[in-house]
Amino acid sequence: MRIAIVTTHPPSKGSLNEYAYHFVRFLKTKVENVQEIVLLVDELPEGQEYSSGQGPAQVPVRSVPCWTFNAMDNAFRIRKAVREANPDIV
Repeated sequence: MRIAIVTTHPPSKGSLNEYAYHFVRFLKTKVENVQEIVLLVDELPEGQEYSSGQGPAQVPVRSVPCWTFNAMDNAFRIRKAVREANPDIV
């Protein structure tokens, strides 16, 4: 299964990024059920980037910055990112 998650994620300063961090950390251990995790995350300020923090025998994690806080076009940008990622579930 390929899972896409729309969330803030560290190093983002957005609210609830700690929740996403722990949720994704748990999902990365489910190698028998999950093939890939696609994080649809907020765009970071210039010079910052997301890292997957991969360890041995973990599900691959890919970050796709595709939205910004309070942007009017977030729904369209997220929909486009979901179509490109083609996950089984969002």
